[in-house]
Amino acid sequence: MYVINPNRLEKIEAAKGVTRQVIPFGDRLMFVLFEFQPYTSVPEHRHPEEQMGLVLKGKTEFNVEGKVMVAEEGAVYWFPSNVKHGSKVGAEGGLFLDVFSPPRKDFTYSTK
Repeated sequence: MYVINPNRLEKIEAAKGVTRQVIPFGDRLMFVLFEFQPYTSVPEHRHPEEQMGLVLKGKTEFNVEGKVMVAEEGAVYWFPSNVKHGSKVGAEGGLFLDVFSPPRKDFTYSTK
């Protein structure tokens, strides 16, 4: 068992104005905390890992395979494996907790 303080995890730039903090993970899942500055976005992309998340603060517009969906604070979202998706936030920015299964091999973590 681990107890992790996110304030001790390094913030890595995921896109311009968007940071991620990878929370140390197990064999089958990974938590990642994403923070968006106002009016920023993550370009459309796809990955083999399944992704689920929770909007902790703010709201986002997801573009999922060409369809726009809005997720507001408290909402849960899910992307199946290999589904093309992107995200953008407005004036309030946003904070999102995402879970990937299996863990993404392209995301690393370190502590301060």
